[in-house]
Amino acid sequence: MEAGGGLLMLVGGFLSNDIVTRVGGLLLIPPMVGAIAKVHWGQWSFVPSETHPMGGMEFQTTLLLLAIFFVLTGNSVGANAHE
Repeated sequence: MEAGGGLLMLVGGFLSNDIVTRVGGLLLIPPMVGAIAKVHWGQWSFVPSETHPMGGMEFQTTLLLLAIFFVLTGNSVGANAHE
């Protein structure tokens, strides 16, 4: 899902296709929620520690919020900036 979602977001960006970008963002949400809940929960900082050898949830939360942003806006934000 992660690779497919990222690929769809790239293709949607190059083709200026809102639907492809939104579907790509939608595919990225479940893996990010799973990574936060199962691996990174309990520590914010991305720096590894003894209790969280894979680091905290800072980076995954950023990716999750970006995926939600692209689901809600698609490619429309960049298109309106030039007008």
